[in-house]
Amino acid sequence: MLLVINFITLTLLGLSIGGWIVSFGKWRRGEAILPHTPRLPVPWGLLDLVACVLILIFFSALAIQSLISLGYLPPKVALESLDIRGQTAIIGSEGIAKLLTMVAIIGLICYRFRASAFDLGCDLKMLGHDVQLGTVAFAMIAPVIFTIQGVLVTFWKPSKHPLMETLRDLPNPTLFVVIAFSAVIVAPLVEEFFFRVLLQGWIERVVTYRREGGFELLFGGRPNAASPPLASSATETASLPGEAPTCAMPVLLKQESPPTEAPADAALLVDVSSTRAPRLRHSMIAIFTSSIIFALMHYSHGPDWVALTILALVLGFLYHRTHRITPSLVVHFLLNFLSLLALYSEVFLSPSTPQP
Repeated sequence: MLLVINFITLTLLGLSIGGWIVSFGKWRRGEAILPHTPRLPVPWGLLDLVACVLILIFFSALAIQSLISLGYLPPKVALESLDIRGQTAIIGSEGIAKLLTMVAIIGLICYRFRASAFDLGCDLKMLGHDVQLGTVAFAMIAPVIFTIQGVLVTFWKPSKHPLMETLRDLPNPTLFVVIAFSAVIVAPLVEEFFFRVLLQGWIERVVTYRREGGFELLFGGRPNAASPPLASSATETASLPGEAPTCAMPVLLKQESPPTEAPADAALLVDVSSTRAPRLRHSMIAIFTSSIIFALMHYSHGPDWVALTILALVLGFLYHRTHRITPSLVVHFLLNFLSLLALYSEVFLSPSTPQP
């Protein structure tokens, strides 16, 4: 396993260096890194984000009460004092609660606004391209993230991720499977949907459509042609679906045109956006704000929030340029998978690890 991890590390390092060299070279020539895919502004409002938090609290509380009723958890017991059975149950139930919250909020948004797959960051026709894009982005950013994390852990303070600490304290195969489900499947899917699609999408609407009233931003709804977005700079001009995308940053992949099938209300896309993307500085407000909130959610994990801020900025940039969840989802998934692989090697393959 150690040889596998070393091989992956060296491969990622080589791909990262090569990717950044190619990226810098294309940037010097004024070529594009990623086309900007325009889309209708998200229809949800601030109250929908609040509803998401409340639904998550409800399902989490329901999960805990269900475990207590079924006898998996004793009432009023500190989580750190639970045995393997209790830890496995609570970690699994938290993952299920998050997935149920995601399903519920998607249903709510679709019911209230007839939101399309495009609104929710989903485009299956671009799936293959987006997986490639996410893989390239992961290869470029993973060594940077792991290097920052390694320096901080060595010279500042140790990481305190609760799932990792739990597995180190209770090395058990069943617990590992449940943690893998939570960290590799649930966390990337739910966090990318919550922070990129919902939160960043709404903030992007706020900073772009400043002529909207507070009612629309609070309760949601589609902006109309009377509330056009702020004009963009020349380097941020975007194309409509079916047109060749343009951008002034370096490109690493063969570009594919955005989906040829526009949303059903594509006329609003033309009228509202006038084929122009938001100014980069306005977009950066959405990326930076959602990234800081994402990092602060992990503030109790030791120095992890520093590296996670850099990661979130990259994920936010990917979502802003594509308005699709798959690229950032692939990066998040691969990063967590590699971290879990290293944890497995440490916990189960280390000679000093006690056998469960």
